[in-house]
Amino acid sequence: RIGAFIQARVGSTRLSGKVIENIGKTALEHVIVSVKQSDLIDTIIIATATHERDYIFADKAMECGVKFIRVAKMTFFQDTIMSQE
Repeated sequence: RIGAFIQARVGSTRLSGKVIENIGKTALEHVIVSVKQSDLIDTIIIATATHERDYIFADKAMECGVKFIRVAKMTFFQDTIMSQE
């Protein structure tokens, strides 16, 4: 089984909230649809921060039929990969 983590957060220094900007669909929805088309991916998980402003991603994940996880530190995945090298 292969899972895909999609990192999403509202905070940004240049364009805050860009992931949930509606351009027909949100940017996040466009990414989810694209990943769902892969024959290699079994599970999609939206990884978001524990900040209240990021709770919208849990709602969007459920709406799109994918899983979600909230992590206290959004560099968790990069830190984990670096520690395994």
